[in-house]
Amino acid sequence: MPKKSKVSLGDIADILRAGQKSEKERSAPLSVLVVVDTSAARDVVLAVKDAFMPRQATATVRVESLAACEPPAPGWDVAVVVAGTNVAAAERVAEGLARCGVPVGVVVDSVLDLGAKELPEEVAALVSAVPASGADAVRANLASWLVDAVGEKGIAFAASFPFCRDQKVRELVRTSALENAAVGAVQVLPSADFPIMTVRQAKLALDVAAACPWASWWTPCWTWVQKNFPRRWPHW
Repeated sequence: MPKKSKVSLGDIADILRAGQKSEKERSAPLSVLVVVDTSAARDVVLAVKDAFMPRQATATVRVESLAACEPPAPGWDVAVVVAGTNVAAAERVAEGLARCGVPVGVVVDSVLDLGAKELPEEVAALVSAVPASGADAVRANLASWLVDAVGEKGIAFAASFPFCRDQKVRELVRTSALENAAVGAVQVLPSADFPIMTVRQAKLALDVAAACPWASWWTPCWTWVQKNFPRRWPHW
């Protein structure tokens, strides 16, 4: 049987289901714990504060002082510990959270600031140093760490916290490109891979729109404008 070279109704149904999945992922509830050492650099603290101002009601952010934080407990999607002069105390809090199964990013001036304490492999895997030589650096490094740490909740985090949207979109595009390359490599008949790639690209667009809510209204609005005013608006 020859392979199809056109998008079918089944493919369209797949795209619609993908849209529902993207919306569900965007709306997933999130919980973030931020622990701050009051001796940390002010510009770094303000950068972290600005980064974790949620844009969606489904995201909850709790901020605690390192000196008075509650005992580590599970239930957080991710935790950020902003270290100051007492790096050892920040490490202890991070270790406690990691032992509860919480991914923790420790914001430090340099990765060398973290001690070389031996931890069980499964605990050490959840603790990462986030270098912060300045406000811009801490946002970029937090975004890189966060997208890797939260896994399937990456779209929800990108929708709620704009600072990590670019990083998440790059990950989505990279993953889609690798999948399309794999499909193209195994297809023999010309154009046989077209429907598969088309569906994947549509799913990518839906994921990007979910991760970046501002894109959700732009595409349909621009399409409507081009359709209703074809002579006044160029087709970019």
